[in-house]
Amino acid sequence: MKKRMTLLDSGFIRMERHESPQHGTILIIFQMPTGSPQDYMQRLAAHMRGFPVTRTRFNWRLSKSLTDKAVPAWDVLAPDEIDLDYHFRHSALPRPGSELELALVVSRLATHPIDLSRPPWEVHLIEGLQEDRFALFVKVHHSLVDGMTVLKILRSWLSEDPTQTDAAPLWASAPALKSKAPQQKRDREDETSLVRKVVGAAQGAVDVAVGVGESAVSIGGAVAKTVAAGFGSDDGLVAPYSPPRTLFNNRITQRRRISTQRVELARLRSIARRIDGTLNDAIATVFGGAVRRYLIEHDALPDRTLVGGVLASLRATIDEAASENAGNVISFIFADLATDIDDIDERAKRVVRSTRAGKDHLLGLNKDAMNYSSLMLLPFLATTLTGTGHLLPAFNVGLSNVPGVDVPMYWNGALAEALHATTIITNGQALVVTVTSWNDHLCFTFTACPDAVPHSQRLSVYLVEALEDAEKALLS
Repeated sequence: MKKRMTLLDSGFIRMERHESPQHGTILIIFQMPTGSPQDYMQRLAAHMRGFPVTRTRFNWRLSKSLTDKAVPAWDVLAPDEIDLDYHFRHSALPRPGSELELALVVSRLATHPIDLSRPPWEVHLIEGLQEDRFALFVKVHHSLVDGMTVLKILRSWLSEDPTQTDAAPLWASAPALKSKAPQQKRDREDETSLVRKVVGAAQGAVDVAVGVGESAVSIGGAVAKTVAAGFGSDDGLVAPYSPPRTLFNNRITQRRRISTQRVELARLRSIARRIDGTLNDAIATVFGGAVRRYLIEHDALPDRTLVGGVLASLRATIDEAASENAGNVISFIFADLATDIDDIDERAKRVVRSTRAGKDHLLGLNKDAMNYSSLMLLPFLATTLTGTGHLLPAFNVGLSNVPGVDVPMYWNGALAEALHATTIITNGQALVVTVTSWNDHLCFTFTACPDAVPHSQRLSVYLVEALEDAEKALLS
């Protein structure tokens, strides 16, 4: 049986390149149950291997038929046609089993492209993490399912009950453990990844000319305001395609470096209240400090400020009836990260001013906001799809904040203490930062190409130091 791919899904097959494999990953760190036997991990691995691959999509493989080359399709495989030993792997960290060793292992796993002659996913069970912990590393091609949908599956797969056992692995269609955890409300666009949103927006670009024609005056004025911002207008609005060139905007290679950090959510919320901004504003303020130190260390800090591309919802600009069938209704707000100054209070003011100006600029267009965004992002879409983003970067660093859960969650009795998500990096976007809220913490994930962004793992250390500096400067 065959499943025909959507245009969006087939786009990820066509964009697959040696230097930019089109897969995303999710890393979950678990705390072993108290009193676990010494062979707990061996038992867990054996339990997982006892389930055949039956979940929809996890049993799909790219069709090898010549007739499906023009319009790619999936072959639906029977469980006995899938080599589970290839897709599920059990390994151990070298001593001492710190999070550094874990980061190096998952970076190597993320570097290698997925084998498209098989169902395009892998699950790695990794034991040997310090303090009686282990990790689950999930790697999925974006053509099969996007990272945020995997997150949604994982949220339903985990349980609030630490006594529940015998849970099926991710690839099995056995009934998932039901969670009573209240899902944080999120717009439909939060269910897709940053790159999937960008590519999805390209599908609607063919309608832009009609929309622009109907709203030429409104959109024309918005474009003029954006152009003025590029020449330094004084209203706080930051224009795309005008950031300084940095290490983050070079061409990339196949190599990946994933680094992580975990901080208390309450600390960032305190900063957000102090600067009269949002949680994203607090994150951008602290991240700006970390980036400034990193670039100074590499003697690569430009005189002009870096620009962050922060995903923003435009669903408020369309009516409720249209919202139900609108699909991706997203754009970017371009944030002034104020990396050209050392004053943290002034940096926070500039971040808040720029994000407010960006929101007001977009939301003030009402129903024309999506057409305007599609028009302004056409160069970004074109360079992303063709791998030429380094020639015209829209911003320096992408920032994405992903809702998670706000209560403790378990799998087979093991506490899921952190969840980190990565997405695709491309030429011109050699560093992407994803932030996931998980219980009472924020989980930061830095995905970079080490050949373009050397020693990017230091950003995770500098983030904590920048947070401490911000607390001293703003909360003392």
